[in-house]
Amino acid sequence: MRKQPKQQRARQTLDHFYEATAQLLQSGESNTVTTNHIADRAGFSIGTLYRYFPNKRAILHGLAMREMERQEAAALAMLEASEGTTGRELVRQLIDFHLNAFGGRSRTRRRMILNMINDRDATKLIVRAQRGQVRLLRLLQDMLAAREPDRYRKLTDSQLHIVSAGLSGAIRVSVLTAPEILEDSCFGRDLSDLVERSFLRLADADTLADIGSHASSSG
Repeated sequence: MRKQPKQQRARQTLDHFYEATAQLLQSGESNTVTTNHIADRAGFSIGTLYRYFPNKRAILHGLAMREMERQEAAALAMLEASEGTTGRELVRQLIDFHLNAFGGRSRTRRRMILNMINDRDATKLIVRAQRGQVRLLRLLQDMLAAREPDRYRKLTDSQLHIVSAGLSGAIRVSVLTAPEILEDSCFGRDLSDLVERSFLRLADADTLADIGSHASSSG
């Protein structure tokens, strides 16, 4: 990124470019979205765009980073304001945040993932996303263990990373292969149950598995 946005107006300009990019990705194929399209949709000249970004890839990287930062900040705020919420509700709320990235625009999310797959510099974005998700899961487990210590346990760092990778993988593969499933409430419920089960003590995990099996068979 070329010009660092130090003023409010500059940050707003970046937001316009990112939002325009997200809209274009939602409505068309990513390989047909050009910097000219983005500048036009955002309402700026192409010269203004190039003062901030050297190319389209830089815009996509910036959009991905902004979305990760927004998601993490919103999830942290939700967790910190969740007094009185049950452990199971906490898990479900956090899962909902993950499922509704990019404002629920599944096409935008799918095309961003496809761009990352083909981008040799995408590793740092993946690492950033993984670290942010592990931070959220660590905070979640601390809150669960503090509220219901007889029900929830704390995981090792290795276990947290496995849970995080499983969560990311389940969503990413679903976005790429069956995006319609993200609209199914059962998907969010089942994903939430799997994540919660990771934090449950053994007896409670068996109970939740029985409940989940019954819900699936009756649904």
